[in-house]
This record gives sequence, C-alpha cells and structure tokens, in this order.
Amino acid sequence: MKQMNPQEIRTRLAEIKRAEEQHQARDFDAELKEAHLSGGDVDELETRQLDAERVARRLRVERQALHASLPAAEREQAEQELDVLAKTMAGHVEQYRAAADSLVDLLQQIAQHRATISRITRERSEAFSHAERLCSKHGLPVAVTEPFCLLKSSRLTEAEKPMAGALNMRDGYASSFAFLSSGIDIDTVEV
Repeated sequence: MKQMNPQEIRTRLAEIKRAEEQHQARDFDAELKEAHLSGGDVDELETRQLDAERVARRLRVERQALHASLPAAEREQAEQELDVLAKTMAGHVEQYRAAADSLVDLLQQIAQHRATISRITRERSEAFSHAERLCSKHGLPVAVTEPFCLLKSSRLTEAEKPMAGALNMRDGYASSFAFLSSGIDIDTVEV
C-alpha cells in the first residue's frame, strides 16, 4: 500500500464503507433464485458473486490495514506540522529581544521626561500658591498669578491615552499625566 496521509486514509475508508454497505445490501440467494426461475446463466452469476465476495474480503482487509495505519499517519502529519510551526517561529526570540530592548530604552526616556514634567508642574504649582498668597495678602489683582498657571499639552494628553493601555502600566503611568487635563495648553497658546 502506498504511503497515504490521514485525509487520504479517511477518504479511502469512506469509499470502502460505501462499497461494503452496497455488498451487504445484495441478496445473493435471491439473485440465484431469480436466475434459476428466469433461465439465466447460473454459473456466470455464481462467478460474479464469488468475485464480489473476493472484492469484499479485500476491502475488509484493506479497511483493517488502513485503520491500523491511521495513527502513524496522523502522528507523522503532526510531526510535519510541528516542524513547519517551529520554522515559522524562527527569529521570534531575536525580534522579541530587540523590541524589548527598544521598549526599555523608551520607557527610561519616558521616565526621565515624566520626571521633568512632574518637576515643572510641582514648581509651577508651588509658585502659583505663593503668588495667590501674595495677591491675597497685598490686595493685588488675581490676574497677576496667570504666569504661574499649570501647563499642559493636548498632544501629550492624546498620545498618552493609547500608550497607557498598550503598556498596561501598573506604576501609575496613566494617572501621572492626569494633571495635564487642566492648565494652559502649550500646543494651542503662545506662552
């Protein structure tokens, strides 16, 4: 028997099943009886029936052989699929390592820039509070405190939204820029 893959084996088993069902549906005695009654060639009919029995026996043995070979064929196909799958993974480790290295560098840069923004925000907040106290104490107009308002960047606010979700940061990345939603927008106002 030629080497068959699992699908070919299953297809052939289905063909054999149909042929066996057809063979089992035949009534050989009724065929012989009809040949005797109609004056047909009984010897020729018996020869065809013996041929049909021989074919049925061959099909039964082939079915048994195919059933026996199916697990090995499936295992071989699985090994081939695993080999192909492993080859498609080639290079992933290097690509992942390079991407991780790049992300680590970017995250370090983000941390530095975040620290700068936090420092500036803290300094401006302290300056604004001090300016408010001075205005209140000396009766100066509140407009004098305007240069000390918090700064924000609408571009940064929009850019950090998907990035916070994509990075799934648990260290408060998203909340660390929450203060950017209020204050003077440096992207739309000349400061």
